[in-house]
Amino acid sequence: YSKGAVCEWLMDSCCGIRVDGENRFVITPHPRGHVTHAEASYQSVYGLVESRWVKEDGKTIYTVTVPANCTAELRLPGGRNAALSTGKYVFEEESK
Repeated sequence: YSKGAVCEWLMDSCCGIRVDGENRFVITPHPRGHVTHAEASYQSVYGLVESRWVKEDGKTIYTVTVPANCTAELRLPGGRNAALSTGKYVFEEESK
């Protein structure tokens, strides 16, 4: 059970990958505490979904990958939201 709980926390809370219907994902990463980086990937039937963040130099850098023929809604902790289509994206926010 404990390994499953850690994996669920990493996917759902820390990196924030959630399936939101057919060909659609919601990605809501949550950098917290003393953790300086995290990354998770999900091999969906549509392709690989990735969410990664790293804290460095007073900033948090987010990297998100959306598979072909899919969309994702990105919700960053600083309040920025973005509608994403297929591709790899990098976003930056000031660290809290």
